[in-house]
Amino acid sequence: MILINLIFIVLALIFAIFFSKKYKILSSITGNIHQKYSNSENVPLVGGLIIFLSLILKLDLDFLSIYFFAFLFLLLGIFSDLNKISSPMKRLVIQSVLIIIFVGFNSLSINQIKINLIDVLLNNFYFNIFFTSLCILIIINGTNFMDGMNNLVLGYFLAILLLLKYLGKNGYELPEFFDLNLFIYSLTILYVFNFFNKVYIGDNGAYIIGLIFSFILINFYNLNDEKISAFFIVLILWYPAFENLFSILRKIRFRKSPIRPDTSHLHQLIFIFLKKKLTLKNKFINTLTGNLINFFNVLIFFFGMQKIYSNNFQILIIFISIIIYFFIYVRLTYYKK
Repeated sequence: MILINLIFIVLALIFAIFFSKKYKILSSITGNIHQKYSNSENVPLVGGLIIFLSLILKLDLDFLSIYFFAFLFLLLGIFSDLNKISSPMKRLVIQSVLIIIFVGFNSLSINQIKINLIDVLLNNFYFNIFFTSLCILIIINGTNFMDGMNNLVLGYFLAILLLLKYLGKNGYELPEFFDLNLFIYSLTILYVFNFFNKVYIGDNGAYIIGLIFSFILINFYNLNDEKISAFFIVLILWYPAFENLFSILRKIRFRKSPIRPDTSHLHQLIFIFLKKKLTLKNKFINTLTGNLINFFNVLIFFFGMQKIYSNNFQILIIFISIIIYFFIYVRLTYYKK
């Protein structure tokens, strides 16, 4: 059955690519500010459609609301990719409203993080909804912010899925609403097509990935909160979260709109550095950049696994990761100048 599903996903992806190219729908815009980091060709932005398809292939009616909200975020991303909702502020407001409804409707909550003051606040129903919704909002937009290099988003979250599969085999309980293996295979297929610059996930893919993984990891923590640190979840989501927060603070510092895209993200600075050092086409440097960042993050995940239960150890690894991020960012900023 899994083989049939995979063949179906591959065929659906090929059809989506063909349809997008033929009718010029959901295609990246040649000449926009991000296009210089790949090449001049239009690439279909259909990754989110395939991710949603992989979710509903094993439809569980007990989780119908999850699929419904995933579909709403897919639509929001599609409207963004089609430039029908061009205002970042409008998208942020719509995201916030949908997330709050999603959290409340599904009784989604972060039960505790084992820090007394915050745990007391989390016992308050309204604060818990606010805090949980804010975390999801940060991950969704952080995922979108880091989506600028081939394989970066897909490889990052594929690594998280493989980590969850490993933990599931070692006594940790996994959420039941999704087929882990099918999800892994689906992201792998997209990873391969994205590696060769044949498909992008687009805003529609970034939004649905951010939402689904937020839901998965919150539930994973709640199921295993006696055996893992809440900061282990923070650790495996540190890059999209920090990319979001750092980008906002950086833009405010230089008096720019914190919600508008720019070309000063870490992955873009790494691309510029490699571009000057290597005689390769942009699309190859693009893919190399994404995979180099993911290699670093896989190492971070590995170190975090050594004491998965320790708050102090997880906080230390997060702190070290941020220091390394800052060091590389500052060096590459001076190099760019």
